[in-house]
Amino acid sequence: MKPVEQKHRQRDQSQKQLLEATIAAIYEHGFHDATVVKIGEIAGRSTGNIHYHFGSKEALVREIVEDGAAIIDKRRNKALDELEASGRPRTVKEVVDLLVRSAVNLDDSGSGEDSYIRFVTMLGMTHRDLFMEVLDGRWNLGYSASRHRFSYF
Repeated sequence: MKPVEQKHRQRDQSQKQLLEATIAAIYEHGFHDATVVKIGEIAGRSTGNIHYHFGSKEALVREIVEDGAAIIDKRRNKALDELEASGRPRTVKEVVDLLVRSAVNLDDSGSGEDSYIRFVTMLGMTHRDLFMEVLDGRWNLGYSASRHRFSYF
């Protein structure tokens, strides 16, 4: 399997619209009521498009969770490296701020809206098993890395 970031770059406009529509549909309607028909309508694409590109709604959800987790992990590791290189942190608050800030505002559109966080919150509340299966124990890597790097707190 290709790295998540490489898959993300290779997506066409149709795939991007389907991923964004899935986030919107699940946030608005919940997992069960966000059917592939609703996702297709929001994206302006046919259900055949969903099945062609992803195979199923569950596969769409897996892509979204993996992509977001990869972005967060990359941001956290970069921020942890920068914090450590600067001779900090001096307080636990600095580490907590880093962990939280790297997980928000994943939306690159500049709208300030972070639908990914709302999406994973909804998914985690309603389908925790699926959420945890997709992340496969990787959900707290930033926390674990900070705990090991800054164990003097």
